[in-house]
Amino acid sequence: MSIRATSISVGVLAAAASFSGVSAAVPKEPGWNGFVQLGYSYNGIENNEVAGIGAGNYKEFTPESIDSIFDSPDEVTEGLPAFNFKLSYTFDTRTELYAGRELVDAVRFDFTQQLGVRQELRDKSNVSAAYVFSGIPTKVWEDPFVEGQKRAKTDRDSQGIRLSYGDILGSKAQLQYTYRKIDIDKERSGQFLGLTPAQAGLLEREGDEQTIRAGYLFELGDKESLLPEFVYVNDDRDGDAVSSDQWGVQLTYANRGERFNMALTGSYMTADYDKRHPIYGKTRDDDSWGFGASLFDKRLLSGLGKDWWATAAAGYYETDSNINFYDSRLWTVGLGVMYRF
Repeated sequence: MSIRATSISVGVLAAAASFSGVSAAVPKEPGWNGFVQLGYSYNGIENNEVAGIGAGNYKEFTPESIDSIFDSPDEVTEGLPAFNFKLSYTFDTRTELYAGRELVDAVRFDFTQQLGVRQELRDKSNVSAAYVFSGIPTKVWEDPFVEGQKRAKTDRDSQGIRLSYGDILGSKAQLQYTYRKIDIDKERSGQFLGLTPAQAGLLEREGDEQTIRAGYLFELGDKESLLPEFVYVNDDRDGDAVSSDQWGVQLTYANRGERFNMALTGSYMTADYDKRHPIYGKTRDDDSWGFGASLFDKRLLSGLGKDWWATAAAGYYETDSNINFYDSRLWTVGLGVMYRF
């Protein structure tokens, strides 16, 4: 998982969710289904692009002022509350309506919020369509390339659609397509340095992002499963210097025990950008990697009932760029409680 604005904005919230596997499917029984999770995480963030998240209780991720745009970012540590949920209703027709965050996304540290519908087919495969959007307000810098004085914040928003085909033709193959439209309220990249309009245009961050994930779920017995995935991202921004094609892999392992459920995930991505950067005089090239772990204790809170679970999560993600300004790093640890229904 690369630490882009899309993932850092919400990705510092340590995830926890129940799961019966690592692929989304229509619940077995009709009626209401879902979870609510509350928690707290402590995080370290190094990033030069994202200012912070939140509205009233705003959390800052990077300093308002930096000394040099040629340096890697400094680390900021921040504690954050976490709230995650999924609510769904399944009809006798094997049709599910859902809102919130998919269980499989929680395990993989993907924090996209969704409103969608899923239908199970006769061969036990399932198809779904969902509206996806940013769950928490995100702030970025109007012009991130400002030195020696305060930078101004602006809103960043993304929304789009997600189409999924799970357990294809009764197998364990998975396929998912996501389209997002990315909007920056006030885009002023390069103005402080006095770039020409043509040069500044190469840095415009608004645009479209398309992601394709393809994987296969291997059941390693009754309690274990492994999901390797291939990931392709076409990040087509208005500015060619910040547009890229990204390729990578992600591996998710899940173990379901009598007391503990556990999920481990690791990923690697490489990104090739389209045009030479007008400030740094070279074409950006990134390599990103990371891992996450989630643990669910089904007995620690058993005094409250069998549907109350204690949760813990940790993750580390890093992007190494050939342009120091775009280096980024995130580590996170968190604890929480979850109610399943």
